[in-house]
Amino acid sequence: MSRWVATAAVAALALAGCQSSGQGEPGRRSPSTASSTTTAQVRLQPAVRYQPLPGEPEPGAKQAAADAVQALTSYEASSDPAPAVGAALGRLGAPIGLVDQTRPLLVAGASSTGDIVYPQLGGLTSRSASVMVIVRQRLLKGGTERTVMRSIDVRLTRAGVNWAVTSIESAGGDEVVPGPATSAAAAAVLADGNLEMADSARWDIAGGGIDERILTLLSKLGTDHRLGITVLATGHPHNVFASESVSNHTEGRAVDIWSVDGRAVVEQRELAGPLADLARSLLAGGVTELGGPWDLDGPGGASFTNVVHQDHLHVGFDR
Repeated sequence: MSRWVATAAVAALALAGCQSSGQGEPGRRSPSTASSTTTAQVRLQPAVRYQPLPGEPEPGAKQAAADAVQALTSYEASSDPAPAVGAALGRLGAPIGLVDQTRPLLVAGASSTGDIVYPQLGGLTSRSASVMVIVRQRLLKGGTERTVMRSIDVRLTRAGVNWAVTSIESAGGDEVVPGPATSAAAAAVLADGNLEMADSARWDIAGGGIDERILTLLSKLGTDHRLGITVLATGHPHNVFASESVSNHTEGRAVDIWSVDGRAVVEQRELAGPLADLARSLLAGGVTELGGPWDLDGPGGASFTNVVHQDHLHVGFDR
């Protein structure tokens, strides 16, 4: 969930010469400080621009989506960040109207920096794409920093060899606080440090919208593996992309996993490797949808592959 970091603690660490390494959290940077002989001011360190990993499918679409989301989440403190964010989008050639589609990202009076964790394909045709961008938004307001992670569904169209952002279909949802009705399986997943997920996914779980089979599966996987979870429901296309079929994500019956044990799925696509072995164990465990870099059980089986699923594991249940 969102967390607040006390300014006094950050400033004390900075003055003592301490700095967090941020290892294991892509894009995470420690707040920097500007100090004189009498004061220490906490500031947000600028984010690093996303660069596609080797072998990424449709790297141009991922780059364009990541750049747009970074523009939407990077601004100086003001009473209304919208004009500055709109200008940044314009410099990218992206529609200024994206500002109106992503108001939860614009916090009056706060400075903001967006760290791109990973952009995963959510759908693809010859002329259109969905890219689900996980962004860690660092917000500094009144001397206090908080961090929110969202999965944002960015839509793009292809013009020749280039991709252009056209809209934001989901800005990652609204915060939900776990209540007393949260199931034991949901509570276990939310507390598991091996399951790294955006707050968007946490809000799905806390709101009771995720199938118990998915929660039980994630809890079991978290025993032996560290997973980077892209999306559960919020932030994923409502329908299977470019079809009339409602996605199992929308129904709370699927999860997308972009990294396993600290390595992106796109970096471990060997058929004889440990990730493929993990996928085989999921099939043996009874999942009815398993998208990934391989078709492990032939035509008509639960396992399938295509370009979209080269960069993640899609694990779900039909009904």
